[in-house]
Amino acid sequence: VHQESLLAPLGQRFPVSVRLPVYHVVYTERTAVSVPKHLSFRKLGEDYLEEVMSRYHMATDKGYLEERLRGGHIYGAFADDRLTGFAGTHQEGSIGMLEVYGEYRRQGIGRALESFMINLHLSMGYMPYGAVAEGNQASLGLQGSLRMCMSKGLLYWVW
Repeated sequence: VHQESLLAPLGQRFPVSVRLPVYHVVYTERTAVSVPKHLSFRKLGEDYLEEVMSRYHMATDKGYLEERLRGGHIYGAFADDRLTGFAGTHQEGSIGMLEVYGEYRRQGIGRALESFMINLHLSMGYMPYGAVAEGNQASLGLQGSLRMCMSKGLLYWVW
């Protein structure tokens, strides 16, 4: 939903249980982003479901994450063969599900994952985009540092 004023009428007509205000971000450049060489990236399979569910701070639907893993849409960042975090592509094509494990935060893993996902989308001919929850200053700073353009106002995810 693009306007907050539409939330109430929408809620009267449809069973809406979650309203998440977000900023949309988009990478408008066509050049790849630098990715650190000390990390490796690979698709995570269904065998990572429980770990992803337990670590992903916005996990609400186990079936959705299982489908994303089964389809090869979630990638992990590995350092010395240890999973340090993950990111993926949502059903509608946005980059998201970015999660860096606590013990690996503030080491550039989030930036590396986001950069990897941007490059992956570019390699497929897609325009990389995503959404950042209102108040998530760390993610907003990351998006800005990667030259992602941000919407001027909030949009609202509802489900």
